[in-house]
Amino acid sequence: MLLALVPFLLLFQSAEVPYRTKEDFQVELKYELRSRPATEQNTIHLDPTGVKKGRSGMLPYLMVTVKILDVTEEEVRFRCEDNTRHTVFNRKLPKASSFVIDMGYIDDIKDGLSANGYNVYAMSDEKEPLNRIEMKIEKDGTFLVNGEKRGKF
Repeated sequence: MLLALVPFLLLFQSAEVPYRTKEDFQVELKYELRSRPATEQNTIHLDPTGVKKGRSGMLPYLMVTVKILDVTEEEVRFRCEDNTRHTVFNRKLPKASSFVIDMGYIDDIKDGLSANGYNVYAMSDEKEPLNRIEMKIEKDGTFLVNGEKRGKF
């Protein structure tokens, strides 16, 4: 019985998409200080972790530019998804490829109020992912690219 279950479970196991080599891309961070847009007086925002007062004034805002340096012939398009499985972009691009990812307010990312992880996939003609670039900001502010620490906010 157990031997019949193993092939069945292997059928549903998906293979991990490998990381793109770090020589083939660049990640550039752009910090800005932005004021948070005013909220309407008649709206209520529920937070499952408790009551939080919205911060005001100028807050750090993060934009990330990803430059693909070496695009192979198999890589036809690039797709970016955040950790909530929302597609940020899905583009067919020329050899010199550059993408801007609007991550948002750093405090919101660290608090888990907005997405904290992004994957940029290189896709084949058959829409299969060939490799990926993973960017993640942990709760303590550590910025990781493909599992490698690149700084801290």
